[in-house]
Amino acid sequence: MAETGRTGLSVARPSFRCMPPPTLVSTREALAVLRSAGVGARAADRVLAGGLAGAGVRTRSVLLHDLGRVRQLAERPVLAGRTITEHCPQGLFVARRDLPPELSRADQERWFAGGWGEISGWVRLRLQLEIERCGPRPFAACTGGFVTFGAEITRVRVGDGPVAAFDLAAPGSWFEVFDGARLRTGPGRPWVIHPPTQVAAAAPARVRIGG
Repeated sequence: MAETGRTGLSVARPSFRCMPPPTLVSTREALAVLRSAGVGARAADRVLAGGLAGAGVRTRSVLLHDLGRVRQLAERPVLAGRTITEHCPQGLFVARRDLPPELSRADQERWFAGGWGEISGWVRLRLQLEIERCGPRPFAACTGGFVTFGAEITRVRVGDGPVAAFDLAAPGSWFEVFDGARLRTGPGRPWVIHPPTQVAAAAPARVRIGG
């Protein structure tokens, strides 16, 4: 509704829209939503514990979660093997390593670059040779199968320990498909390597992250 001031001009009253509060559900109910979408029990636990649906609201007796954010996670598309092959012909390194919250992009890269003691010297050598032959290796990190981080491995080296470590760069355009999606990682070691299917003809375009 408008009011008429002394000058005769019509002045609109400011309007305020109150957003409804989020619907909160218990951890048990949130897990049920994720399980109904095909997320495994252990994976669903990791997803909620990792804060992918938000930090949660703790009461005296229960931890509550935003139902809307849980449903958004459950609705994420699952990428099939054919999609991985199509968008990552130079192969894919999948890291089953949780991403700590509130890290800068540079700190995220440092977090995922080192500490790969589970990778043997033979696998490290093979991966480096494939990178030299096919180009940088796409790298996707997951929590419970949900993609949380993307990069490209430009070099495999020996880090502290000595254990395998990576030089990481911003991901190419392939990550536009992986960002906000799920991968079927299954149980097992902290990493999965999808081998290349063809030699890269040219360096792929890069996705700009941050400012």
